[in-house]
Amino acid sequence: RVVGTQHVILLVRTEFTTGDPESYLLAVSCISGEEARTAREEHPDWMLAEVRAENGEQALLYSATRNEEFLSALLDAFARRKRLQGDHGSAIAQRNHQFRGLWGGSHPNLQPVILPSAEVHTSIKFGDRFVLKLLRNVAAGAHPGVEMGEFLTGNQTEPFPFAAPFAGQLEYQLNAGGETTTLALLHGFVPNEGNAWQHTRRHLHEYLEKAENSQPRPALQKSAPVNIYQLSFVMAD
Repeated sequence: RVVGTQHVILLVRTEFTTGDPESYLLAVSCISGEEARTAREEHPDWMLAEVRAENGEQALLYSATRNEEFLSALLDAFARRKRLQGDHGSAIAQRNHQFRGLWGGSHPNLQPVILPSAEVHTSIKFGDRFVLKLLRNVAAGAHPGVEMGEFLTGNQTEPFPFAAPFAGQLEYQLNAGGETTTLALLHGFVPNEGNAWQHTRRHLHEYLEKAENSQPRPALQKSAPVNIYQLSFVMAD
């Protein structure tokens, strides 16, 4: 439970006719009354199911990632090192020393915004400080994103400068014990400066332009790697 019983994180176990079962994270919020009627009219694509509350009132279940209170509560869990208690276990927000540096000395603007992405996971940007990735498909055991983040930036006195700083993870622990399950990864926000293809094209263009202006092309071809100049490059704008 993230905020009372209005916003919850569900772990849904799915079994198939063939293959191994899988577990999925589903963040759900519940609204009723006028708020539910407004949401149904303005945001029908957010809706998951229509239910009835204990008092008989009609209510709606919808994606909690569309609720600002839910998203802010997740980041607050890291800031306060909260343990979110559930029916069979609890989710623990663990942060490292990078978190405080990313947060800064004064209270920053941490307005949550969902980032458009082709990934199956959901990424939320909090101002210009953090990005939280809610995982969709989850499994018990060590998560590679946590291990890689800690290795590159999380536990280093001099973090690797070309990786987003790793600030913590949200992990679920059953009351009965056993391995934890990673639910979310928290990184520092890094502004987008283009993809690898754009970066490669830009540097190739700069190299060829500089080389073309500095010496005749035959000399350039003689000094350049053979496997590059056997190709015909077309530098499109």
